[in-house]
Amino acid sequence: MQFHNFIFSLPYLFILFCFLTINFLRCTIHRKYLISGGIFILFFGCRGFVGWDWYSYYEIYNQTSDLIIQKYSTEPCFGFFMVGCKIIGLDYHGFVLVSTCFDFILLHLIFKLYLSKYYAWGFFFFIVFSMGYEIDLMRNIKALLLFIYSLQYVYRKKITYFLFYNTIAIGFHSSAILFFPLYFLLNRDINKRLIGSLFVIGNLLFICHIGIVKLILLPVLTFMGGVYSMMLINYLDSDLFSQPYGLSFGFVERIVTFFLLYKYASRLEQKSCINRLFINTAYMYLLLMVYCSDFSIFIDRVAAMFRYFYWILIPLLLFGKERISYHKVLISFYLLFSISRTIALTDTILYDYDNILTGMRTFYDRKNTWEHFYINNY
Repeated sequence: MQFHNFIFSLPYLFILFCFLTINFLRCTIHRKYLISGGIFILFFGCRGFVGWDWYSYYEIYNQTSDLIIQKYSTEPCFGFFMVGCKIIGLDYHGFVLVSTCFDFILLHLIFKLYLSKYYAWGFFFFIVFSMGYEIDLMRNIKALLLFIYSLQYVYRKKITYFLFYNTIAIGFHSSAILFFPLYFLLNRDINKRLIGSLFVIGNLLFICHIGIVKLILLPVLTFMGGVYSMMLINYLDSDLFSQPYGLSFGFVERIVTFFLLYKYASRLEQKSCINRLFINTAYMYLLLMVYCSDFSIFIDRVAAMFRYFYWILIPLLLFGKERISYHKVLISFYLLFSISRTIALTDTILYDYDNILTGMRTFYDRKNTWEHFYINNY
């Protein structure tokens, strides 16, 4: 069985090309809304057993009672969401379709609010940087999108609305509790020289493979003791969960992105003051990537939650009315990176795409593939 093949990535590259094309269509913005929605829902909502987490979601959904939510299932809002789908008689694939429609509505509101005429570029960079959330993390994506939508209330200093949306977000995934302190952090005017110094130092540590997390946390956790401390120590000692990130195309991209934001932050804030929230998110994410690079599970589970700034800021930088330096070179760079990243994330047999409308492999066939892949790789 061939586990890695470029062919597996072709459908995902095609969907990238579709959203790239939408941006250059000469039609009204409302028509772009409809075309984007149709493509997004058909591709993600009608997918078969693709990715990692369908393996557990399929079982959880099929064992969810029409009247009660199983104790082991999920957070309450997502549990009620599943029960609602069950009550109206949807099978697992109907549930995935409804889930995708829900996600699209939130993405539509977010891109309409923060990107306006660069709307379709939001979907393009969402696929590049956060497609895994849509395919695999069905609870996390809803919590994340509710938080992003609520950022407008951070800017407007309406904490009641912010708390309302993020309380619902916790009901979809408990990780949303991390969003609450950001109300007090993201709208601050941060010292750029300090951020720049921290980024340079962090990258020197990264290049020299000096692991800050293990260096600081292991002695502290060992001293503290307790169940959670032992769990973190096991993660830090694990070759699987604490594999350090190395030099790569992604490293170059983060350097380029940081200096772009550092240089043009003022221009972005002049366009819209709310962009400060996304800029501060970017600084936070980019610093986490260099200082926590020796703790890969933290990067994958926590830092990845803050990649949403790419969806908003990169389109505004690359395609805004005021041209930035080396404009065409940077567009080519991000397009090349987008292709490279999409291939790297989807070239495994688990992402061998099929669709319920055009024919798909059975649950047991995909389950057998999933188990073979897991045994051979982990």
